Amino acid sequence: MKINPEYALPQNNNIKPSTSNNEETNVSVFNDKNGNGVVDKDDFGNEEFEKLENNGLYRLFDGEKWTDNLKKIFTSIMNGGNPKEDIITEQYPGTMGTEKHVLYDGKTNTLKIAGKNPNTKEYFSYQEEKYNNAGQNIEQKRLLTSPKYQKDGHKYSFMGKNTDIYVRTQGFENNNLSTEDANFVNKLIEDNKEFFFVKSSNKYDKNGNNTETIANFPLDELEGREEVIIKNDETITIKYDRDNNFISKTKSLKDIDKYNDDGTSHSEHLSETYDKDNNLQYRTTIINDYLGETVKTDINGNEYDAAIIKNIATREYTNGNVYNETNDGETIKVELKDKNGNILEKYTLQYNNDLKSFEKVFEDGNHKKADFEPLTE
Repeated sequence: MKINPEYALPQNNNIKPSTSNNEETNVSVFNDKNGNGVVDKDDFGNEEFEKLENNGLYRLFDGEKWTDNLKKIFTSIMNGGNPKEDIITEQYPGTMGTEKHVLYDGKTNTLKIAGKNPNTKEYFSYQEEKYNNAGQNIEQKRLLTSPKYQKDGHKYSFMGKNTDIYVRTQGFENNNLSTEDANFVNKLIEDNKEFFFVKSSNKYDKNGNNTETIANFPLDELEGREEVIIKNDETITIKYDRDNNFISKTKSLKDIDKYNDDGTSHSEHLSETYDKDNNLQYRTTIINDYLGETVKTDINGNEYDAAIIKNIATREYTNGNVYNETNDGETIKVELKDKNGNILEKYTLQYNNDLKSFEKVFEDGNHKKADFEPLTE
């Protein structure tokens, strides 16, 4: 199973100590300090900018026009909300002729952003950010607009009408919303909320340091979802099937990333994977080395730059079998041995014609579809 790259963990959820202090009073008012009319780094002091990067607010409005409403939104969020603040709305040009609609609720310190097609008058995207009294991000969620499945096997698309209805139930122009439509979509969301949203939540200690992030990633089609728990000293990944049944748990034990002055790098990752009964299934070690660049020649005699890599993965199963995989950037070689060192399988892995899945290519020329992806890719 593979996480769709569209569902990457939001960057501001990375564990990163904050310089904030609980004893601080409210931060300063936020506005266009450098006078160029748009939100940019020069509008903030170093400490302010670090906080805005950590909570993701700067990323959401980088390059947007400063307005009176946006100044209120920034100031309110970074001061912990405003119980007396009415709903604040703002609108910006989106990408490819769309519109970016913003709604902020000071009472709950919640920011909502939706994309709208001005031609069809329909909303097509939605995300929500919640902040605490220190202006730190405590919860994020983003509605997925790719087709997903209900537990009964029926396929529902959240592109078009269903997305538009849901966004309107969240406070965006709901004057033409029928009760029947709203009830249907809200029920659909409630029954499938783990699979219709990318979500994350953050916990902080009394000094404002991020101590834990829990993120939920729906997987492609019927494959279920992954829950990733990130703490300062470990990362745990739990997989669930489409009916929310526990499948497996992987615990990272060692995570080393080293970047050298000469541009080369070395990473080493060790993890353990457990089944639904919490029995150890296997231990996995992955070593990735980037050794620089070289010049190679293609079949037409043209030279090109190529990375020099040496990636090795070893998976030790509890029955004694050992899976070894090596990747030199051109060929992925695999050997599976039993507990006595006898070779059970030996092959190379290569992409199928769809450039998504892989196949095993054996020394005798036979091909067989692989039901997994390389560990070293």
